[in-house]
Amino acid sequence: MTPQQRAITVALGILFGIISVLPHAWLRIDAGNSFTGVEIQATDAETHYASRVRETYDGEPLAANVYFAGSKNQPYFFPPLPEFTIAVIGKIFGLDAARAVLLSRFLFGAALWFVMAGLFTAMSGRWSASLLATAAVMFAGPVFSGPWIVTQLLQGTAGAIEFLPFSRPVNPEWSLTLFFAALWTFTVWSKTSSRRALAAAGLFTVAAYYSYIYVWTVLLVVYGVYGIRALIRRDGSRTRQLLILGSALALGVIPYAWNMWQASLHPDYAE
Repeated sequence: MTPQQRAITVALGILFGIISVLPHAWLRIDAGNSFTGVEIQATDAETHYASRVRETYDGEPLAANVYFAGSKNQPYFFPPLPEFTIAVIGKIFGLDAARAVLLSRFLFGAALWFVMAGLFTAMSGRWSASLLATAAVMFAGPVFSGPWIVTQLLQGTAGAIEFLPFSRPVNPEWSLTLFFAALWTFTVWSKTSSRRALAAAGLFTVAAYYSYIYVWTVLLVVYGVYGIRALIRRDGSRTRQLLILGSALALGVIPYAWNMWQASLHPDYAE
């Protein structure tokens, strides 16, 4: 992307972030609404995410046991990096947990737009078409959840549709930002052999270890398939670089693997 295209993409990402938080912000300031001041969480699991942020505020950054008073130091099953990051941002701005999650909806929504558009542009080389594809995915997500949805929408039988599914905090906003960022930088490396791009892909993947299991597992499959392709083509340079990437990812997963091993042995997870 050219600097001008990059600026436009960022601006559109900010616009998506604003649209994501606008209903929530409006309910906070609309004096004529009977729900003024009530935190409206439009997507599922937001209460859980806000509770994990609150745990970090309370000095329990692992957030392994959110709803009970005891056993706060046990190993986690759900990686805590997204909520920990939200809590750090919230503390910087002096926000409570609910408002920190609301701010993250804006920030990570804008970031997700940018990296998704960046990936599509890197893959297709067509910036304008990539923006259109990004808008379709981000704003019309329910349409892509199943072929029957379009018919139901036209017939008016779809029922309640979740508000902008890609604006849900943590998952998918945070997790897909890491996913598309890793794929974007990996695509750049595949086309330019940029070591910085490959290193960035590695960093995003390591961050995914401590965020969401379905992100890094898919990424490892992508890297593995590309590695097999490089071997078949006898591309020694790319094979060596991928081996270095694999070694770095193996080191990065050690703390996560140790935690999961400890969690598998913990008596609180016996069931």
